Formats: sequence, C-alpha cells, structure tokens
Amino acid sequence: MKETIVSFELAKLILKKGFKERSGLCTHSYYNYKGVLRGDVTEAIKHRNDEVNIYQTIPAPTLSYLQKWVMKNHNIDVWVQPFIAKNLITNDLYLPGELYSYFLFKNGKFINDVSGFLSFDDALNAGLFEAVELL
Repeated sequence: MKETIVSFELAKLILKKGFKERSGLCTHSYYNYKGVLRGDVTEAIKHRNDEVNIYQTIPAPTLSYLQKWVMKNHNIDVWVQPFIAKNLITNDLYLPGELYSYFLFKNGKFINDVSGFLSFDDALNAGLFEAVELL
C-alpha cells in the first residue's frame, strides 16, 4: 500500500501552525512554492538567505505521519471509518456505498464528525485539516 502525501493546502497550513519537521529534500517529500510535489526548487535555493523566502519549500509528510504528529504533540485524534447507515425499518446497520466519515477527538472529548468522502485518504486529509485548524 502506497502512503498518501498531504494536500498542498494542508501542507501550507501545517507549516503555518508550526510543523517544522524536515529531513532534507532528498529524503522527505515537499511542495515547491507553486504547489508542485517535489517540484523545481531553483528559486528557493537562490533566495535561501533571504530573511523572508517566499520561495521556500513546504514539508509534505504522509497522512499517517501527520496523524501521529497531531496525536502525539496536540492530543487530537482523527480516525476514519466507512460511513454506516441505519435501516429505519429493521434498525440494522449497513454500508450504503463506498463513502467514508472522519471523527475528531481532542483530549478524548468528541469534537466533530463529517461524512460523505469518496475515499479513506480524502476523509483523513479533511479530518487532519480540521484538526490542524484547532491548533
């Protein structure tokens, strides 16, 4: 199974919220300032000594790495499961289709849940985005 990288929007947000874990361009995924995954970094290198480098690379961890980071450092748990519905006649639970939900907890207390994502990774990315916004 291939690990999924966070979206560019989430990568920008985690950088703004203090995610500084980098292990170098060769061993860690990154976005360039244009939002291209592992894109051209010529401008970032040219301006590396600028006090404010608008061309800086943006760390792009995997969803699972960020999920662990959010839990370990901020005690926010994001988990994803298939969307489950209840048959109103029989009261049986069933899976209505290939939809996913995320659930958000902070310090063990329920915060939010959102349903209707078409993939596990989309649900996890959205849940992590909401979690990081809470920081």
